[in-house]
Amino acid sequence: MQDSSGTQLSRRSLAEQVTDSLIDYILAEGLSEGDSLPSSAELTERYGVSRTVIREALAALGGRGVLTRSQGRESVVATPGASDLVKLLQFRIHREDVSLSNILDARIGLEVTGARRAAELATPEQVTAIREELEALIASKKEARYHDADIRLHRAIATASANPLIDLILDALGDFLMDFRVKATRNRKSRGESLDPMIEQHRKIVLAIEARDPDAAAEAMRLHLEASRAEIA
Repeated sequence: MQDSSGTQLSRRSLAEQVTDSLIDYILAEGLSEGDSLPSSAELTERYGVSRTVIREALAALGGRGVLTRSQGRESVVATPGASDLVKLLQFRIHREDVSLSNILDARIGLEVTGARRAAELATPEQVTAIREELEALIASKKEARYHDADIRLHRAIATASANPLIDLILDALGDFLMDFRVKATRNRKSRGESLDPMIEQHRKIVLAIEARDPDAAAEAMRLHLEASRAEIA
C-alpha cells in the first residue's frame, strides 16, 4: 500500500483498505476482547502507509465498536454491542428510507424463528425465565411496566433460541420497536380496548414453548406479531 499522490491510492481509500485489513488481522490472529493491537508505529511499517492513514483506520474501527482505548495501550480489541449496531441501523434506515413495515417484516422473520428454536432448545432454566417474564407481564398495571415486561419476555425467548444474532438484531431494533409498541397500545386504549387479548397471545407463545411444540410456538408468535402490526395499520 502507498499513500503518495499521482496514480497511487488516495489517503481515504488507503484508510478503508487498512481498516478492512485490520479486521482480517484481528480474525486471523484470533484476538479476543481486551487484546492489544500492535502499536501505530508497527502498523505503519506493516502496511507501508503513513501514521495519518493508520490513525484514520483505527478511528474507523473505534467508531464501529471493534476497538477501544485502554490505559497505557493504544488500541484494544472490543466486541461491538447492540448500541453500535443501533447507530448503523439508524443511519441506514433513515438513509435508505426503510419503512416501519420493512422493520416489522424483519421482526416477524426473526421472532417466529426465535420462538420455534426456543421451543426446541430452551434449557429448563430458560423456560422458567420465560414463564417469570410472562407472569410479570400479566401483573403489570401501568403502561410503562407493561412495555418493559413485554420487551423482557421477547428478549428471554430470543435468548432461549440459542442464536446470538437474533438477540443482537432485536436489541438493535429496540428503539424502533418501542415506538411501535407504544403506538399500538395507545391505539387500543383510544378504542376503549384492554390489553387482555395481547396478554393471551403471549400466554399461548409461552405455553407452546413449555410444551416443546416448535410449530405451535412459531405460529403463536406469528399470530401475535401480525395482530400487533394490525394495531397501527
